[in-house]
Amino acid sequence: MNTLKIIFNSFRKTRISIFIFFALITKITFSQTIYTIPWANQQPKFVFPIFIEEGGGQRDTLYLGYDPNASEVSFDTMSQNFGVIPIHVDTNVFYAKWNAVLLCGIDTLCTEVYKANVCSTASWGAFPSDVSIICNKGIMPLKFSWDNTLFYSDSLPFPSNLPAPRGWGRITGGQFPFCGKRENFNPIIDMSGFFIVSDTVYFISTDWAKDSVTYYPLNGQIQSVSSGYIGFSIEAWNSPTNIESALSENYFNISSHESDITISCLKEEITISVYDLMGEEYLSKNIKSNEFFKIPKLKSNLYLLVINNYHFIKSFKILYYDN
Repeated sequence: MNTLKIIFNSFRKTRISIFIFFALITKITFSQTIYTIPWANQQPKFVFPIFIEEGGGQRDTLYLGYDPNASEVSFDTMSQNFGVIPIHVDTNVFYAKWNAVLLCGIDTLCTEVYKANVCSTASWGAFPSDVSIICNKGIMPLKFSWDNTLFYSDSLPFPSNLPAPRGWGRITGGQFPFCGKRENFNPIIDMSGFFIVSDTVYFISTDWAKDSVTYYPLNGQIQSVSSGYIGFSIEAWNSPTNIESALSENYFNISSHESDITISCLKEEITISVYDLMGEEYLSKNIKSNEFFKIPKLKSNLYLLVINNYHFIKSFKILYYDN
């Protein structure tokens, strides 16, 4: 397979190559749990459970799935075989549901709800088509959690990006009045009305959730979980995130000298970050127009170089190795 790459000069002891991030250079094997939709006649190719817990300790689970033979539209009869059928619930206790308006209208207390939402990939490259999740009969805080190793699954309909995952989640909405949100103990701030769900995200560290998000009242008062909702969808990793794309060469240049990499900012402020393959950040630096930053030689290994601002995100591989 041909690989687009930018190769810097070779040196006696160390050579540095920067590859476009999507080139496959290494392989990481993840131990993944295989999940199923319990009541489905046929299991979808990909099943992603969303575990939900309210402040009193009551729990429920919703299922998001992908299968090429399912409908592109959520809750279509074409997907019934994959468990997309109305499920009876006890409305006296906590429960969560996919908000299928055609089934219940705006009635949050209907006794027949959808617990599974299985689709093929929609024309815009994500699934499902109807993303809203509503909860009822519980109190805040409200926690949503998931198994983030599933974003590396070969069953996702997205290309391989190893060592990064194939996909990531996108959470939208979350309009719970007078509530904040955090991932473990880190606050989350929406970016243009959404944030990303992944163990490998690089643009703004507070705008993503690795394995959970918790919505909690800022005033400490008791509040019902039915006061808001969230949207949850899955798309290809590094998908457009409502940030206007721009050609990177208009914003920065990359050059090398001996064992150093120098990044020059041409206009507007950019952020430069370097990560190891486990997602640990080695360094991060903001530089303004006409400034430059020199990345020193690192130990022999493969690293991720991320350059971004509010217009673009560009990812590269940096491979250090000794002759």
